Amino acid sequence: MSATSSEKAKDGAAPDLLTGVAWTGALRWIAQIVAWAATLLLVRLLTPADYGIAGIAGAISTWTAIAAEFGLSSAVLTGDDLEDREYRQLHTLAIVMAGLAAVLMSAASGLAAVFFDVLELRMIVPLLGVGIVIDAFRAIPTALLARRRTYRTIASIELVRALTQTVLVLGAALAGYRFWSFVIGQLGGSLVATAVMIRVTSLRPTLAIRPGHRPTVQRARMFFGGAVAWQTYRNADIWIIGRVLGPSAVGAFTLTRSLASIPIEKLVSILTSVTPGYLLSARSEPAELRRLFLMLSEAVLLTVCLPLAGLAVTADLAIPVLLGEKWMDIVMPLRVLAVAMVIWSSSMVAVQVATLSNALRSATQANIVAVPVALVVYYLGARYFGLVGVASAAIVVVTVVAVPTIAGALRATECSAAEYAASWRPALAASLAIAVAVLVVRVLTLSLPNSTRFGLSVVAGAAVGVAIVAWSSSPLIEKMRRPVVTRLRALWS
Repeated sequence: MSATSSEKAKDGAAPDLLTGVAWTGALRWIAQIVAWAATLLLVRLLTPADYGIAGIAGAISTWTAIAAEFGLSSAVLTGDDLEDREYRQLHTLAIVMAGLAAVLMSAASGLAAVFFDVLELRMIVPLLGVGIVIDAFRAIPTALLARRRTYRTIASIELVRALTQTVLVLGAALAGYRFWSFVIGQLGGSLVATAVMIRVTSLRPTLAIRPGHRPTVQRARMFFGGAVAWQTYRNADIWIIGRVLGPSAVGAFTLTRSLASIPIEKLVSILTSVTPGYLLSARSEPAELRRLFLMLSEAVLLTVCLPLAGLAVTADLAIPVLLGEKWMDIVMPLRVLAVAMVIWSSSMVAVQVATLSNALRSATQANIVAVPVALVVYYLGARYFGLVGVASAAIVVVTVVAVPTIAGALRATECSAAEYAASWRPALAASLAIAVAVLVVRVLTLSLPNSTRFGLSVVAGAAVGVAIVAWSSSPLIEKMRRPVVTRLRALWS
């Protein structure tokens, strides 16, 4: 590609990327605002034990779903273009494997009930297996939509799923269905989203299975080991807490992890869900791939560090005000887990770069090594230090994964460690500024009620965050700020 054409590609990619982020972000924020409002009600309607039972069942279901998917979606997203017939074959394969996984999961529900000493799992796990099959009908179509950068459709379907699930969970909880509320919501959301996907896409499964899809299946095997290992160490904390500390502790930690993961799952995912297509187009140009890697890493860290810094320094005020006194035990685990989430988020873009540049081995090996490490440190943490110990163990686990994954991305992009370290500076400086501002407000308002102190702390932290974005010299922030300033000036004039 010539220099001129390369520049044109960059100029064209940037607006497309921003458009994808805008659509995905806008629709996910709508769903998230509704979900946050519902959560504030759910935590008062349900007990930690209810959350714990649902959390254990969800961990089993999520692990099984990843294993059943066999990396097919990732292979379709990152592989070469195929014929429509081959995509239909892969669609069929994904559904069949989900069906087999659901049967095996149902058969193992009795063992799960005995292992965790939660008899309700005998009924819940088979129903969640049905959800795995329902979700399988969206797996390959969603990968194709992402490959073709049809982010508006993907985001719209995700909005439908999230809103449906939120409404059903809240309605069932209000009706007194306790932990069953989560099962009802998950199945209902999956069913509606799959129905919409079938309606808006033309991809249909086929019984005419031929060898044409084998290269993609072979590529999927590359993703499979890493994905299963990732889900194993990702859910090891829940499994071990359930075994050692019981369902109530699982419920408390599930909520803790949900709160600490909000910036990643609801903000960072806006970026990472639209970036593969652009990284894929740049993987043959190391300079462009390096530019995107550094830019996206800085964006992810900013997105994660700022809210987590505010959450960490206000947790003891926020939890009783927003969730109630019965959840106060999660304050310290939440603060510790915030550190783990920052480290984990630092590897999210690196995983995509390593995957798309055929440097997947380092990330896969890191995931596999993390499994025995996670089992040991989570057990020791839970056994001797409770939930704070588990949260501390999470720092060890995510570091084991993040370091080699980032190293692989640095090699793939020909990026130096110093260049990568520079992408951390804006986030760390901003987080420190927010933490200092909040702590100052807390000291000055010691005589006020906790709810007032919390409100003033949030205002102070948000004001500092906005000021940083407004005045930062970071090239990325400048690129994000420029169109906003231009728009505001146009409206003012």
